Amino acid sequence: MAGDPHRRAAPWLCAGALALVALLIALFSLSRMTAWQAGAAPDGMSYLGAASNLQDGRGITGPFATSIDPFGPAEAAAFDGAVPFIQWPPLYPAVLALVSPGDVDPRIAAGLFNALAFGLLVGGVAGISTRLSGSVLAGAVAGLLLVAQPDVLLLHLLVAAEPLFLVLLLAGTWCLARRLSGASGRWLVAAFALAGSAALTRYAGLPVVVAFAAAIALWDRGSARQRVLRATGGLAAALPTLAWSWWTSNAAGVSNRRLVVQAPDDAQWRFVVENVLRWVSPPDAVTAARAVVVGAVVVTLIGAAVALVAAGNRRSTLAGGEDPPSADAVDEATAWLRVVAVVAPAYVAGVVATHVLFDRGVPIGGRLMVPLLPWLLPVIAVGVVRLVEAAAPRHQQWVTGALVVVAAAVILPVGSGVWDVTGRDTVRPPAEQTATADYLRSLDTDALVVSNDPALVWFTSGQEAIPVPRRSDAPTGVANDAFDVHLAEAAALLEERAGAVVLYRTATLFGPHFARVEDFEAHGFAVVKEGDEAVVLERSSSE
Repeated sequence: MAGDPHRRAAPWLCAGALALVALLIALFSLSRMTAWQAGAAPDGMSYLGAASNLQDGRGITGPFATSIDPFGPAEAAAFDGAVPFIQWPPLYPAVLALVSPGDVDPRIAAGLFNALAFGLLVGGVAGISTRLSGSVLAGAVAGLLLVAQPDVLLLHLLVAAEPLFLVLLLAGTWCLARRLSGASGRWLVAAFALAGSAALTRYAGLPVVVAFAAAIALWDRGSARQRVLRATGGLAAALPTLAWSWWTSNAAGVSNRRLVVQAPDDAQWRFVVENVLRWVSPPDAVTAARAVVVGAVVVTLIGAAVALVAAGNRRSTLAGGEDPPSADAVDEATAWLRVVAVVAPAYVAGVVATHVLFDRGVPIGGRLMVPLLPWLLPVIAVGVVRLVEAAAPRHQQWVTGALVVVAAAVILPVGSGVWDVTGRDTVRPPAEQTATADYLRSLDTDALVVSNDPALVWFTSGQEAIPVPRRSDAPTGVANDAFDVHLAEAAALLEERAGAVVLYRTATLFGPHFARVEDFEAHGFAVVKEGDEAVVLERSSSE
């Protein structure tokens, strides 16, 4: 590809075209939602709150304690709306604050930023697939397969750290593959800088930094000692994230990472598998058809890996100005496969280990597996092209055409879910929650609200809120021995600050662990508003 300017331009053209398609789809999706705003789930509300505090000069802190923060009511209230941001790394809220200056609606800014990130992600996958395979068609199909994934698009329609995280992961992986194919040291520096930035965006990036170091130790140029030294230096990319975690835990006065073993149950594993299967087959497809499609994808992945390994000794062709390739250099496609072979298992192992070993770890879910797609699609594209070259050199056009038809058979039914995603009402809160927000806004500005969803209280009304006491720890189920003390603290704070209790019926994730209506009634509170979405209690006038 280095000798033909048209072939050198092909990846850029493919990447640009697919990036434009993805950008337009994301913008169209935002337009179908309300006022071009990104949707806000609980995590998104926390990010928005941290960005707001940063703009107000209070640092990257939360305006509310979340329902899973390890604070009692008195501790949470003592932070006075500047709660240590112990659940998440700081980079994404910092970016949100940067792209929404002044009077700019941060949710509109987040939506436009995510649309751009979607374009960069899809364009990057298409361009990398084209460059590695030498086929514009393979690159375009890889990009379209990513566009057609409803889960990927949905993440880019929410206030979420994943859009930035995915772009950083893809760029870092490409830089590392370039280094392993014989490129200069600046690609190595860029790879670890991007991996470190990914870890500062989501803690799931930490195992990626470790995997990058492992890849360097295994396959980089030079002696074993030199490779180990570079890998050890690369691990320094994780230090800012580890320092942030230590600093926030220290500021909070408690660690949010208590070691405890809790194996995922069958329902969680089924949820992950079902979400991954959605990548290649609609959930309502016939079981036999899903089995055939999934089997074909697995066989293709295995065949792609075999084809790449078989060609692993192919030398790298570098553009002018690069260092000459070493004797250990391989072509970029094989380098990409090597990186993915280390990074993908390390990432999955990190996600599972976080859930298993920490009582407040991120639950295993399908969205956490989304980073596998940008890593695997270029592998599939390159492997298919090389398999066709090896198996049917005289009939490449016919075989390629047949594979395009098969890809279309996957893209069209799976992609039909994209239209459903763009029509979801992920922004506008239900009517009863809006009515509850009206009630909250009628309270005095210094009133305190105790709620099972403090994020929603702040998001819909701007009112200061703290979590209700927990009967037991979520998700371990261990009883909270301080529950009665915490309940008394909450009651005293509410009386002191003329506040209210708001229990949303929609906050069901940890619902069984929270204090109930009768707990507050026993402390002199009475229901003043009850609907399908929320119950509101105030101090009884008879007290």
